[in-house]
Amino acid sequence: MTRVDVRALLPLSSDEWLRAGAGLRSVLSSPAYIVVFVGAAFVWTAALTAVENYQLVWDVVLWGQQAPVARGQVLFGLLPLIGGPIDPVRELFVVLAGVLSGLLLAVLVYRVRRSGGVGGSGVGGVGLTLAAIGGGCGACGSAILAVAGLGTATGLAFLPFGGVELLGVSVVVLAVVTVRVAASVAPAGRSG
Repeated sequence: MTRVDVRALLPLSSDEWLRAGAGLRSVLSSPAYIVVFVGAAFVWTAALTAVENYQLVWDVVLWGQQAPVARGQVLFGLLPLIGGPIDPVRELFVVLAGVLSGLLLAVLVYRVRRSGGVGGSGVGGVGLTLAAIGGGCGACGSAILAVAGLGTATGLAFLPFGGVELLGVSVVVLAVVTVRVAASVAPAGRSG
């Protein structure tokens, strides 16, 4: 059995943080990547919010008899920081997951267009998956993880914070991956 040094995976050096800042500046200096970032952040946040309120979205927005403008108002009203019916901690994590997902996608698109590959960014998929699972109800997310073999249904069904833990872990993973990938796209010789 091999041991993994978690400290080697974390962006702990100030140089790596400076390179990540330079990489993010390079990516977000282009309006096209700003559009990718904002669009992906909005879509991801809306998707996590829709999962949280899937029954309302299904009954009213998709199959309701209301006018399209009223359906849009219902959907818009669910968004975090606007009036969504979720608790403040989950709301914060949903917004952070959306913003980090948008940043990660913009950086990955930049990296693919610049170098032709994303090599080594598979952990980003883990963070996005955890965010998607943790974005919904805690019972649903824990059941999906149990089915995937990442826990037992009885152990995960009773998460003390109703599944917000899964979303919190995904935010941490997304933050670490975004910093690592952004540092990898920093222009040579720039660290701040």
